[in-house]
Amino acid sequence: MLYDDVGVFMKSYLINSKYFILMIFLLFMGIIFFIESCSNSSSLTSININLDLSKILKTSRNPTSLETNEYILKIYAYDASNYKKNDVIENLPVLSQSQSNVNVNGIVKSTLDVPIGYNVIFMAKIFLFVDNFIDDKPLYSGSSEILKIKPMGNKIHLNLIKTHTDIDIDINIEETQYFTVTFDSKGGNDIEKQSVKYGTNVTEPSSPTKQGYVFSGWYTSKDDGKTLDILFNFDTLITNDITLYALWIENENTSYTVEHYQQNILDNNYSIFETENKTGITGEQTLAEAKKYVGFTEKTFEQLIISPDESTVVKIYYDRNMYTVSFDSMGSNSIESQTVKYEGCVKIPNTSPNREEYEFLGWYASDDDGKTISEISFNFNTPIVENLVLYAKYKVIEKFIFVEGTTIKDNITATGFFDSDIFVSGTEVIIPSFYISDHEVTQGEYKTYCSYKNSSPTSSYGLGDNYPAYYVNMFDAFVYCNKRSIAEGRMPCYTIKNSTDPEKWGDPVENETDWLNVVCDFTVNGYRLPTEEEWEYAARGGNNLSSYQYKYSGSDTIDEVAFYSSNSKNTTHEVKLKKPNELGIYDMSGNLYEFCFSIYPDIPNNYCIRGGSITNNESYCTVKSNNFTAPNGTGTRNYGFRIVYTAE
Repeated sequence: MLYDDVGVFMKSYLINSKYFILMIFLLFMGIIFFIESCSNSSSLTSININLDLSKILKTSRNPTSLETNEYILKIYAYDASNYKKNDVIENLPVLSQSQSNVNVNGIVKSTLDVPIGYNVIFMAKIFLFVDNFIDDKPLYSGSSEILKIKPMGNKIHLNLIKTHTDIDIDINIEETQYFTVTFDSKGGNDIEKQSVKYGTNVTEPSSPTKQGYVFSGWYTSKDDGKTLDILFNFDTLITNDITLYALWIENENTSYTVEHYQQNILDNNYSIFETENKTGITGEQTLAEAKKYVGFTEKTFEQLIISPDESTVVKIYYDRNMYTVSFDSMGSNSIESQTVKYEGCVKIPNTSPNREEYEFLGWYASDDDGKTISEISFNFNTPIVENLVLYAKYKVIEKFIFVEGTTIKDNITATGFFDSDIFVSGTEVIIPSFYISDHEVTQGEYKTYCSYKNSSPTSSYGLGDNYPAYYVNMFDAFVYCNKRSIAEGRMPCYTIKNSTDPEKWGDPVENETDWLNVVCDFTVNGYRLPTEEEWEYAARGGNNLSSYQYKYSGSDTIDEVAFYSSNSKNTTHEVKLKKPNELGIYDMSGNLYEFCFSIYPDIPNNYCIRGGSITNNESYCTVKSNNFTAPNGTGTRNYGFRIVYTAE
């Protein structure tokens, strides 16, 4: 219990009387009631009572007395819903009441809760408290008008009347307000408003959430949230309505998606190939990057703004590269090229190339620009992944030209090039009927029965099934002739060590003498080398040598019929590319020297070679010119051979 120590006060009655009557001239100044809504109930409002009685106490104290008086303040709220004029207020239902002590400094505080919406009459009474008893009669009392209680804005006027005097005291009661603190989450989840009592603190709510952003506090704003001012301090006392605004910082790890689409093979649409999950700063641009896909080229794309809801999708499209597939008909009619998408397939051309004297075998790839052709034909189901050239592959149409036998006496009498070391005056040359291949033995034909011993043809000097076989010697030719004869059911011509089976002849180096003593049976139908006489007779066009005699086999102009030093580019060429002679025989001038089964004059164990080669000038390519070689030589890129067989 609080006491006021009264130093000086006036006594109107005796000190021993049951009640001590205090004659006080009360001056109430600044009595203010603040009424505000109760935070815990929407149906009550609270009256906070603050009274300053210090002046009353000061004037009421007797300086000569040591007595101390206490005072009690009682406030009543009566239900005036059914109040009628002249009704006794104390008989009305009491809605609420409070009782408070006045402390020694004359200050009293009290609270009274009153229902909102009621018609209420307030009554205040001040009592003297002596010797632990409250005086029966109030020193002061008074009531208000009938008031309709509202949450805020009530002004209550009480007229307190002193019991023992005629002095009237007016008490002005003003309600204490509640203020609304609104939280604008700026796109985040809703935060409930708070009703805060004047002069108290607002409770900091749970942080809101907003997808793609990080909450950074509540801020004040002077322009309704357009710009934020300062971070709000929740220790701040609330004295007015206020709106606080959420500050959001862009999330640096907001997810977005990058989708990569590749063009289809069969149409121009696109199908998703790969998906990437990336993160970035909300509201900033994406940092999508195109991939490097083999066979594809990315199209131009735009970076997007990263959406806070992580729904941003950057789509990057890739076109298939276009490749050209060309068809090299190898000197035949041209075939139109095709444009093909990456991993698409090229179509088989509707038209096949047509090359005279050759059979078209199909289209083949090459790793060295056509110098060498693949052994396997191109599979047109193969996906195209680069520019490609396909080469026509042909197989030479093998023909054996019949040369009717004859006897040539003396020298050549026909016009043209008649110079010869075979057909000379005073001689008689008997030519039996025979068949001669219209081309030099090709690499494709040779490898069917034989293999190379020392060196093999290379792309540098001509490589392919239709190129003439080189890096061979006469001994190799003997083996080829007999093996092919046996394979085709012909009677072999050559005998070595009393055998026509090359498998029994032994090594030509170790058994060179046996190989040099080779015997050829011209009467059987097996394959053999031509004699020098047969070779020149066929090269000159046969026909009893009665027709015009060309200097070269088939022409007086060497470039028409021969590959030689001036036009060969130092490499062999496929057979049957130049003009044939009158019998339809190719390359008897140039390309490769050809072995003949005739001993070169005055040089033992050396055989004639005829026709010239890619490294010789035109004088070596005439139908007259001859040269020689040892049959067991290692073979050079200048030597090849042509086969014949005796006609039955």
